[in-house]
Amino acid sequence: MIPTQNGWWQEFRNDSTYVYRGQYSNGKKEGYWIYFYPNGKIQKQGDFINGNMTSWWQEYNEQGNLIYEGQYSNGIKYGYSKSYKNGILQSEGKYISGRQRGTWKYYDELGKMMKIQEHD
Repeated sequence: MIPTQNGWWQEFRNDSTYVYRGQYSNGKKEGYWIYFYPNGKIQKQGDFINGNMTSWWQEYNEQGNLIYEGQYSNGIKYGYSKSYKNGILQSEGKYISGRQRGTWKYYDELGKMMKIQEHD
């Protein structure tokens, strides 16, 4: 029988860099988790409840620039989110049950608003 994962866990690559760090409770991810690229930069970070992504998450590219931040509920995008390219805001709006809803704003590569679009 394989024991149930509990407590703090971390996984390392062969070169001793982190893959992830986080906590398990009864075999499910719980609390704050952080994932890393092989270069040591943060890939993504956020919270889990009962094995599902929840609350506010942030994702980064391999250079360490923020590319996404947004809310999750039960592992599904839910609530306000923003996406970025080269540190410049590209889009922002709300998700409901994993789908874009309501007013979304889209920006060009300089951060100037290009369009506003309604999603049903």
